[in-house]
Amino acid sequence: MRTSVHLLLPCFYLASTIAAYSAEFGTFDEEARRFSSEVFCPTAKVRPPSLEGSGRVFACDLGESGTVQFAIHELGRTGRVENIKVMWNDSLVDMGRGIHADRFEAELLVKMTARLYAPAAEAELLEIFKSSKAQTSRKNGFLFKYTYDRGPNVADRMLTITKL
Repeated sequence: MRTSVHLLLPCFYLASTIAAYSAEFGTFDEEARRFSSEVFCPTAKVRPPSLEGSGRVFACDLGESGTVQFAIHELGRTGRVENIKVMWNDSLVDMGRGIHADRFEAELLVKMTARLYAPAAEAELLEIFKSSKAQTSRKNGFLFKYTYDRGPNVADRMLTITKL
C-alpha cells in the first residue's frame, strides 16, 4: 500500500511546528521514532543488516507512485546513526506515473528534514534538491551532500546528511 498525498499533508504540516534538532543525531532508534512520530508512513520498517559489519536501515517509501524514500542508516551495529538520506526517483518521461511523479512529496520531505536538522537553511536545501548539479552544504553541524544522476527516463536525486 502506498501513501497518498492526502495522508501526507497533515503530517508534513505538523513537522513545521517541531523544534530544530541539535547538531547531533540521536541514536538510530531515537531517530526512527522521531521520524515516525512526525510523518505517517505505512511502509516504514527497520531492515536488518544486509552484510557482515553493516547496520540496520530504517526505510520509508512515500508518494502515490512510491518514488520518494527516506532512510536512516545505522553505523555498523553500534546503535549510532551513520547518515540519513532523502531520495527521489524523479520520472523524466511518463511511464504510467506521470512526469515528475511524487514531486510534491519529495519537496515536502526535504523541507521537513531541513526543519529537523538545519531549519535556517530550509530554502537553500530545497533549492539544492531541485537542481541538477551535485553540491554540498555545511549547516548546523551537519554535512548535506546532494547528488544528481540523470538517466534516460529517471533522475536520481539524493540528499545525504552526516554529522560533521
